[in-house]
Amino acid sequence: MFINSLKFRLTLIFLLVALVPLLALAAFQLDQFVSEVTENITSQEIEIAGTNAEIIDSWVNSKLMQLVSLYESYPDFNNMEPSEGYREYHIP
Repeated sequence: MFINSLKFRLTLIFLLVALVPLLALAAFQLDQFVSEVTENITSQEIEIAGTNAEIIDSWVNSKLMQLVSLYESYPDFNNMEPSEGYREYHIP
């Protein structure tokens, strides 16, 4: 009976003694890896969101400047009612 032999029991004990710390270390490293990756992804998301906000802000400001320029180019817009502008410029 190989299972009852001393050689089998010692091999099993050494295997358990070696595997328990190895598995504990692997679990610890996995936890550290997951937290580091999550932190990096979060910081990249924040950076991308900031960049997108700047791009959108720049686009809105450019459109606003175009509207101001258009408003200044056509002084008759000052005295016009919105409904008149729809009729005059054929806006549905």
